[in-house]
Amino acid sequence: MSVIANTAYSNINVKPFYSTGFGHESDKIRRCNQEANRAYENAEIFRPKQLILQELDRLYKECSEEGWDGEDASPMTDDIYNEARKLLDCFPLTSFIQLPEIIVDYDGEITFEWSTDTRHVLLVNMKGKNEITYVGLFGTNKVNGREYFDGTTLPPAIIDNLKKTYLIS
Repeated sequence: MSVIANTAYSNINVKPFYSTGFGHESDKIRRCNQEANRAYENAEIFRPKQLILQELDRLYKECSEEGWDGEDASPMTDDIYNEARKLLDCFPLTSFIQLPEIIVDYDGEITFEWSTDTRHVLLVNMKGKNEITYVGLFGTNKVNGREYFDGTTLPPAIIDNLKKTYLIS
């Protein structure tokens, strides 16, 4: 059994403004910074990413215990969760790449699925071992592979296959 979630992204971290200043001008600057931070945090462009990260957090809580599926499913480990979160953090905010569906497999691994139709699908699997495995179907062409994931940069093969999923129909 797997848990599938339509996605949504977690909190964007905005650095707070620290000042040793005092007086009216310093208070004005502090208030302006707080207003700018609120506007930044609430910017519509970040909403999808916030929602998918929140969904990943929810699934982690739901699937981090042995037998989370009511049978004998393995738990999602901290390593898998952290690696999946890092992968999602690497995604650029674009209008042409949709956010994936998140699937928690019975073995505790996470699979992200992107699809535009039944003939344009990319599945990316995270095991928590700095390795991404993927399979894709693009029309009649099939791909699969394994890529190292350093936690900071999307592997070029994943980017190329996402382009195939969304830009070639």
